[in-house]
Amino acid sequence: MERLGVTLQETVSARTYYVAAGLVKAGVGMAIVDNFTAEAARERGLSYRPLQPAIAYDINAVFLQSRPPSQAMTDFLDRLAAIIDAL
Repeated sequence: MERLGVTLQETVSARTYYVAAGLVKAGVGMAIVDNFTAEAARERGLSYRPLQPAIAYDINAVFLQSRPPSQAMTDFLDRLAAIIDAL
């Protein structure tokens, strides 16, 4: 797979951090995870480093079409967006 001039040779992929961390601990290689997961799931024997330049990605809120967000939820999402933008 190539993107932005970088070619990745994926040998194994995992859908959860726990599987990815287990593979790293077993010496299979390294895992790329979001910074929230990396900071929240520090494990003995594992370390992490931020990628430079940083990788941007979208964050979305999901809700039922038949039940749009309440005003409290809309306020929360607006505040969350402001915090994320400030990062």
